[in-house]
Amino acid sequence: MNMISAGETGRYRVLTAAQGDTFYWGTDYAAGHLGHGQPGGWNVNPSFDDASWTLAATGIGYDTTGVITAWVGATPSGNCQSVLRYVNTSLCFRRTFLVPEPSRVMALTLRMKYEDGFVAFFNGTEVARANCTNAMAYNTKANVALNEAIVNSWTEYAIPTNLLVAGENLLAVQGLNVTLSSSDFLLLPELAATGLMDRSDPLYYSVPTPGEANGAGSSGPLLFGATPEDPAVPRPLGNAASPPLTVTLRVLPTRNPLDSVHAYYRTMWDAESAAVALRDDGVTPDAAAGDGVYSANLPTDSVATGQMFRWRFEARDTAGAVTKLPTYLDPLDAPQYFGTVALNAATDTSQLPVLEWFVAGGPANGPDDRYKLYRGCCYMLSNFYDNIGITLHGQSTLGFAKKSYNFDFTGEDRFLWKVDQGRVKDVNLLSNYADKTKTRNTFSHWAGMTNGTPHHFALPIRVQFNGAFHGVMDLVEDGDDRMLARNGLDPEGALYKIYNTDIVTGVEKKTRKEEDYSDLRALTNGLAVAKTITSRQTYAYDNVDIAATVNYLVTRFLNSDSDHGHKNYYLYRDTNRTREWQPIIWDVDLSQGHVWNSTENYFDDDLITNILFTAGAGSAVYNVVYNSSEMKQMFVRRMRTLMDTRLQAPGTVNGLFETRMREIAASIDPDPADPSPWTDGDLDAARWGIDYRFIQNRPREEVERVIANYFAPRRAFLFNTGAGRPTYGGVPAATIPDAPQVNGPGMVTIDALDFLPVSGSQAEEYVILRNTTAQAVDLSGWSLEGEVRHTFKGGTVIPPGAGTPAANYVGLLHVAKDAAAFRARAVEPTGGQRRFVQGNYEGQLSARGGTVILRDDAGQVIATRTYAGAPTAAQQRLRVTELQYHPADPTSAEAAALVGVTADDFEYVELINLGTLPLDLTGAWFSEGIAFTFPATSVGAYQRIVVAKNPVAFAVRYPSVSAPVLGPYSGFLDNAGERLELKDACGETVFDFTYKDGWYPYTDGTGRSLVVRDPVAPQDGVLGEAVTWGICNNPLGTPGASDATVAQAYYGWDNFTFTAAQRDDPLVGGPYADPDGDGRVNWAEYALGCDPWTPDERPLGFALVTYAKRRYASVAFDRPSNALDVQYTVLATGDLQWELFSPVGSALYQTVPLGDGRETVTLRETATATAPRRFLKLRVDFTP
Repeated sequence: MNMISAGETGRYRVLTAAQGDTFYWGTDYAAGHLGHGQPGGWNVNPSFDDASWTLAATGIGYDTTGVITAWVGATPSGNCQSVLRYVNTSLCFRRTFLVPEPSRVMALTLRMKYEDGFVAFFNGTEVARANCTNAMAYNTKANVALNEAIVNSWTEYAIPTNLLVAGENLLAVQGLNVTLSSSDFLLLPELAATGLMDRSDPLYYSVPTPGEANGAGSSGPLLFGATPEDPAVPRPLGNAASPPLTVTLRVLPTRNPLDSVHAYYRTMWDAESAAVALRDDGVTPDAAAGDGVYSANLPTDSVATGQMFRWRFEARDTAGAVTKLPTYLDPLDAPQYFGTVALNAATDTSQLPVLEWFVAGGPANGPDDRYKLYRGCCYMLSNFYDNIGITLHGQSTLGFAKKSYNFDFTGEDRFLWKVDQGRVKDVNLLSNYADKTKTRNTFSHWAGMTNGTPHHFALPIRVQFNGAFHGVMDLVEDGDDRMLARNGLDPEGALYKIYNTDIVTGVEKKTRKEEDYSDLRALTNGLAVAKTITSRQTYAYDNVDIAATVNYLVTRFLNSDSDHGHKNYYLYRDTNRTREWQPIIWDVDLSQGHVWNSTENYFDDDLITNILFTAGAGSAVYNVVYNSSEMKQMFVRRMRTLMDTRLQAPGTVNGLFETRMREIAASIDPDPADPSPWTDGDLDAARWGIDYRFIQNRPREEVERVIANYFAPRRAFLFNTGAGRPTYGGVPAATIPDAPQVNGPGMVTIDALDFLPVSGSQAEEYVILRNTTAQAVDLSGWSLEGEVRHTFKGGTVIPPGAGTPAANYVGLLHVAKDAAAFRARAVEPTGGQRRFVQGNYEGQLSARGGTVILRDDAGQVIATRTYAGAPTAAQQRLRVTELQYHPADPTSAEAAALVGVTADDFEYVELINLGTLPLDLTGAWFSEGIAFTFPATSVGAYQRIVVAKNPVAFAVRYPSVSAPVLGPYSGFLDNAGERLELKDACGETVFDFTYKDGWYPYTDGTGRSLVVRDPVAPQDGVLGEAVTWGICNNPLGTPGASDATVAQAYYGWDNFTFTAAQRDDPLVGGPYADPDGDGRVNWAEYALGCDPWTPDERPLGFALVTYAKRRYASVAFDRPSNALDVQYTVLATGDLQWELFSPVGSALYQTVPLGDGRETVTLRETATATAPRRFLKLRVDFTP
């Protein structure tokens, strides 16, 4: 619940200089005192006399441009422009509120919208501040100007509940502007509380909130499972023949019996219908009576073509409690209705995705008030979205009749922009009125994608507004955490939208909004153009993703995009990983020859083909590349690569760029030249017209003009190697290489690596690559493989250089396991040395030794380095010997001894030290599968040690184990198999493998464990193979003891006999298959020690044997040792004529091991041989 809500009244005051000098100074002000003799301070005491202060509804503020006017309180007015602007940069606000029982408040949250900063006090204690590091005074200023867009979202601060007092409490806030003349100001607080609830008043919650305060609950009926649901909602036909829409809803009564269930529907913005009863009586349309599913038919015969049809549900119980679906708990962030849109034959011929958009009372040309937050609905890809927020988008394009918009979807119903892609929170619907091709946004972001730079999804769509054709518009992704994730970046990184060259003024924070702007200020300070280029380079190498930045710049200039650098891009920081910054593309409509000029503005129809690489040179991020000689070499080499592979050489016809632009245009404005019905492109031109300064081309004609008059001349300009050739950067400028890069072995070498850093931290590992040529080498798309795995990002170019300290290490690329850890190394190489670093690679340079291979983007081997290594003590001597991954269920005695014990509690892992000296395991840890870090632990020579899931349970089942037992560990050994990795204290991998339950099913829940057949043999690389393991011969495993022999079963023997593919084929590896065709199926071959691939005869051996001076008939045969799934029975008869064999008593006479898991055994009869004739037969029973 809200203790203070937006729009509620409070009191504020702005002091003049004279008043401030009198009343607000030094410690008096800091204590909240307002003048002498006051009983308490304005920000301390709820009873402070503020009767003379101005009463106003929040928010308190103003905006001379009108952007944030919607947030300013209306009655009484919160507009403070006349008393604040040009008078002071601070405004004091107070709001008191009553809390009868503070002990019942579990959590307090202060929510703020502000412009430019604030400091908040709660009963005299400072609890929050933003954009202010200054000392408090009556005229304190904010640090920097904020972009108005920050008020689109709340910033939240947790308030300690112990600050509450019984009775009146005070929230006091000092709002801050950055200058006296600031064009805007806003102070809008809300205070939300989560309270204890009486146990006698339980509620039901439709939305789970793990780890957070409960949302709004209901004591009424539970509603869920509404049908139909997107994308399977039938669309009304748009005429009188349209059938009714059958809706169903699952309803469960809670505290009280159910009274009624109703639906309400509406067409477009008409009033809701009367209540339509839903029934659960089995009468059509209800399918079955009494099943809790309620049904009704909603008429759609009055819904016209292209109109919106919506409905909602309500259920009431006998106590009058009402529950709704959709719940509509937040009018600004929740849908109120389900919905669909009637079919519209006019859109059937469109080759574009169709967005059908609805706004109540919207002007014919779409919403046009830049200061207003509109709410509406839309429908696309068979999904309906209700109650979305809509605002105008852009700056210069606001003057277009065909405007751009921001769509903000509710938290319950995110937008599906493409069937096979993730949903997004917001999108931008951009006007392309000034782009006759209607392709530039889509094409330029596509070019970014192909070049390997982060980009926004962008596509042309057909838009219907309130049922009528609106136009062809560009659907473009909004910059947020989901955009980052889609591009493979960390969504938790910092993202800022940049609006000015100084990178500070007017920035919009898109992620990590709970933090301040100090990271961005550190970047702008470190790269400040006023500093020396040496200082800026040093900072950039440690804090900027150089490769990504180069790739970004090249992409923008390859697109002839010149409207950036001063604005129109994002800055992203990989905060949690490399800590590096990189720019991300935004606003690319002025590209592919289309430029802005001071006369025609957007409407210059000339196609400019000689755009140079100077845009944004004043930006600190751009400028460090522009003025660094080696970074300029990176730029021009990458530019040449993309010229060759994307733009392609002069003379190219129907190249990659032309083909893609035509594809986009064909979806908007397909042939023929005079189509019937009109294409979307023709309809757009008719709807909005074409500016008089333009050649009157429709999209298909304009694309051909761009292909003919831009791409060809642009190629000639960029590929020119003579007079007038393009250059990049300050003096001396860099020129684009004359020829494409030709890759070959040895052009880059693996110069050095560190597999065991002296710090003991494997995070400080690295591999150094050296450019051995006299030219910059583009490694974009190249890869490292072997011990480590890494694909080099677009823009990775190693400039030529000696790679020495004197050369500032130019010519080298340091590939790091952890870039941040590399730069923090205490010894060289490290940060602060202007080293070109890229991370983070996967895998690890094993101290056991290994090989690293460098391949180019075509897979050609460029360099190889094999190193001997120096294994750590744990790698040399520690072995895993046994896994009890799926123990037997607890016995009744175990269950009685340990209440609640489960089979998982008896898991364990057994290790052994095979060395002659004790082995210190302190700090070693299981990093995959289970979580356990070894405490101070030393394992003696040839000693075993057990790590148990639950040492108490382990001791109950295995009371006699003498080996050390450690634990407990977190997690479980997965019964189905999983990866298990152990690292030593240095971070070196001791073992890393994946076990599988299908290797030996007898180890999967019977109690028998997986044991290593030969614990002395090297284990590196073989633990993930079934043949390394076996079935423990002891029914419950052998923790702390050796396993001299292993048990056998058919499913386990097949690991040694068939390939994986053969095992998966029951006609080859199955127990009843006969691959050698000798009449003996596989299980019989196994049971008799035969080879299933060789037709063989292994007749039983018959003999009379002597035992204790008596003679016995016996049979000899081969079999698997310690088999668990076969039983052998001797049958005998004295007369072959009738073959009346019957079982006889038998005893083991002799066993001869064959050394390969088989043995020859002789079974004798227990009765002496006295009959003149005796015939024996062996029966084998298989029980898999």
